[in-house]
Amino acid sequence: MKLKNHFYYLFILAWIILDQLSKYLIARSISLYQVVTVIPGFFNLTRVHNRGAIFGFLSNSQYPRPGFCLISGLFWPWGSLLIISLKPRLRWFFPVYHFL
Repeated sequence: MKLKNHFYYLFILAWIILDQLSKYLIARSISLYQVVTVIPGFFNLTRVHNRGAIFGFLSNSQYPRPGFCLISGLFWPWGSLLIISLKPRLRWFFPVYHFL
């Protein structure tokens, strides 16, 4: 692992921790479907539970898991080839490139 990449990995880890912490705090302090106004007329927080595959996409489908696998199976090779084909100076933007 290159030393210059440590910053990106730490940034991603901090982002994940912040995401999980915010979800935990909202789950503790806001009841289900309660709306909390953060900036009036602009930004509200509402606690909802999403149990659908990919934010509800394919959740009403008869075969949600195979549909999700098919879609991701088609887009994963395309995305991998896209990232690999980028110029080396742009690849830093995709941390997943290092695992391809």
